[in-house]
Parts: sequence; C-alpha cells; structure tokens
Amino acid sequence: MPRRPPTGGEQPDQEMIDYIDRNIELTDYAIANGKVLRVRPGYREHMDPAGLPALLDAIRDMHSVESTWLESVPVHETFRGETVWQGVVQVFAVEHPQASRVYAWSHLVGEVPKRTFYAVLGAGPVVDAVSAVRVAIAAGG
Repeated sequence: MPRRPPTGGEQPDQEMIDYIDRNIELTDYAIANGKVLRVRPGYREHMDPAGLPALLDAIRDMHSVESTWLESVPVHETFRGETVWQGVVQVFAVEHPQASRVYAWSHLVGEVPKRTFYAVLGAGPVVDAVSAVRVAIAAGG
C-alpha cells in the first residue's frame, strides 16, 4: 500500500518514487467511450475546453459514427489581416461512407454563453483542420 508523500525535509524512498511516477504517467491517459486511451504528452494543453467525451458525443450525434481521437491542430484563420477564428481543432478517425476524418471543436457564443459544437466531415473541400474551419465559417458558424 502506498504511503503518504514526504513532508518537510523527509526524503522519499524508492517505493514512494515509484508510486509518484505511476501517478505522473496516468496523466498520459484519457477516458473516452468507457475506454482508457493512451494519449501523447501535452494532450490536455491543446484539448477543447468541452473535453474529449463531449466532442465524441457531438460527432456521434451529428454523423451517427463512432470516432477515435488522433491529434490536436492549432488553427489561426485570418481574412484581410484580421483574425476570424483562432483555436485548436481536434482530428478524429471515423468509418463513414464519405470520409475517414472528422474535424471537431467547440466554442462559447452569445451573451449568456452557450457552447456550440462543430464536427465537420473530411469530405469534398475539407482536407484538413484549416479547411474544416473555413467551411464552418462560410456556412455561418
């Protein structure tokens, strides 16, 4: 059974170091769809504020497919030198008749903030995270 972390000038023994290391390693995992997923270090730094489970639900609701998170892609879209949208798009693999990728993100809108979700299929003009954001903006999103 792990002991409490040392306080003050106490030095941790090897058992405590192993316990602490195991806890640190757990930050490299996320839970989605009831499964524990190994994710890259820094995953949480670039994850959508709504969280991975909320994005997976949005994809399922909008496109009726299960998805697997692949990566986070920072996007800074400008028009005539002005920022139109800046954020991080999450990329997911899907098995859909028209696409193998979905690009998803969310943001707060309105005076009484309400979270709006976007889940754009990687089909037609949508070939990457940047084009997904452009298509959403053009569609009025």
